[in-house]
Amino acid sequence: MKYLVLAGLVAALGGCVSAPELDLTNVDHACSQRCSSEYSRCTTGFKLFPLVEQAHCNESLKVCVSTCGPSQPVSASASSSQKLTELSELYKRGLINQKEFDAKKQDILKAL
Repeated sequence: MKYLVLAGLVAALGGCVSAPELDLTNVDHACSQRCSSEYSRCTTGFKLFPLVEQAHCNESLKVCVSTCGPSQPVSASASSSQKLTELSELYKRGLINQKEFDAKKQDILKAL
């Protein structure tokens, strides 16, 4: 009987509350990233009452996302600029060679 009560107590204190179901597709990307980062910090580490803390973190995430503005369409030049930056980073890290870099760069510039 004592073990059954202890098991019930452990289950209650260490229970699992899942993250809230939020649709972040129509929310500003940078803001949603910040909210997700804050949520991750909130949910990590030791919690004396994990269910209460998880519920608090879930509510904080909902409030944070509600303050974000709508997502903004990415302009073609910003998108191309971002692609070129990412391509350059791949080359610097040695993940693609010079020939691959030049070919992909030309493709991106042609799309402008």
